[in-house]
Amino acid sequence: MKDSLLSLIVLAATLHLAAIMQKVSKISSGEEHYLRAKHLIENNCIDCMGSTRAGMEQGIQEVQAALAAGFADQKAAYKLLADAYNAMITFSGNDVRERESFMKKERAAVSQVYRLDPGDSEFAVRYADTLKDKQEKLTILRSVAERDPSQADAAFGAGLLLIDNGKLREGLQFISKAITNQKDSEGVANYANTILEVLQNRNCPFSDAEAWRQKFIQASDKAIQGDGDPTEMLEVKKQFLARLEKHACQTNA
Repeated sequence: MKDSLLSLIVLAATLHLAAIMQKVSKISSGEEHYLRAKHLIENNCIDCMGSTRAGMEQGIQEVQAALAAGFADQKAAYKLLADAYNAMITFSGNDVRERESFMKKERAAVSQVYRLDPGDSEFAVRYADTLKDKQEKLTILRSVAERDPSQADAAFGAGLLLIDNGKLREGLQFISKAITNQKDSEGVANYANTILEVLQNRNCPFSDAEAWRQKFIQASDKAIQGDGDPTEMLEVKKQFLARLEKHACQTNA
């Protein structure tokens, strides 16, 4: 009696588990297309070993098929599309017309991601980069920089736009935030070189700008060569931020 009851319990549990597994394993057509697209696009990136243009194109077709089949997570699908079209720009090589076509498609996909989720910091920055309206662009970049310190490019872009609007002090505050939060040594060096050039063009230069450029080049080289030693970059960065905080000039013209 006990054995029969135990057998019934085991059978019921087995059937219940089987039903759950069947439900889990049963995915929609849209999900199947999306998963194939994700595999193809991620494995055919520009820097991926063995990647091909044909593989990336197939990935794009699978994303489009997923959307056509009603795949629920549209944001994820359009993010994949944006990355795929960005890769296709490089795959296009020197074909200007083709590059422009893929750039347009990338912008459209990025715009869809932003429409679906304006709070996605990475894609908000990418969307802002597509805008011609500088005020709208500034609004987005400032918002991203204030809520997400990891998006150093947003802070830097906002700083440049503020300086362009004649708001030097506020712009330099965003530039400083960008330099502070940028972890990549080459990125820091690029920020420094750019702001030194911008200040020069606005008649508000560092008197020793060339010396600073050399410091950043040397520090960046040490940070990326061999095992990499970021010590010098951290010190140069600290000194530059202190100098930037005190920087002033007679005109913003």
